[in-house]
Amino acid sequence: MSHTHSAILVNWEDCYPAISDNLRFSLGKPPTTPIPQILNPGDLVEVPGMGAPGGIPEFRHITVLFGVSPDFTAEDLDTILVESGITFQPLRFSLGMISLFCKPDYDVIKLPVLSVKLHLLNHFLRDRVPMAVTEGNFSLSGYKAHLTLGYVRAGVGDQYKDTALPDFSNKLFRVSGITLSTESGLYKIALR
Repeated sequence: MSHTHSAILVNWEDCYPAISDNLRFSLGKPPTTPIPQILNPGDLVEVPGMGAPGGIPEFRHITVLFGVSPDFTAEDLDTILVESGITFQPLRFSLGMISLFCKPDYDVIKLPVLSVKLHLLNHFLRDRVPMAVTEGNFSLSGYKAHLTLGYVRAGVGDQYKDTALPDFSNKLFRVSGITLSTESGLYKIALR
């Protein structure tokens, strides 16, 4: 995934059903729950620069902080987390009903991510991580965690709104780590 600016993300591959917490330590991390494709292929549109060929994101993730300075490294992020002494684990979340936000040329179909700790992590990092994007050109104050399902033609997103994703409603997920996404690659950092 390529960004003009770096971002701190929760990679969907690092999420698993929280009911598996006790098994994780004896059996290893359970497999990621696959996200079902519920969007009509005829509704999908490709949005240039979004890393979503055919309208479906290649790299499923929840953005924790966008607009991070390109000079910020995974070592910097790990140091901030370790030196803080704050424990962000267990970081759990649930997914809300399908929602959308509309752009002039397309609608973004997404699942709201419900997690107090994720919002605390965003606030904690926002105060400590050097940003390339400032308040003047990007709103850092209105963090709304979400998981993008896909991009559809403008105006057709309403048909998906307020429906549950099969097998995902009332399910709690846990995060094992976060990822720093930069122009040069993806760098995973364990959450403590």
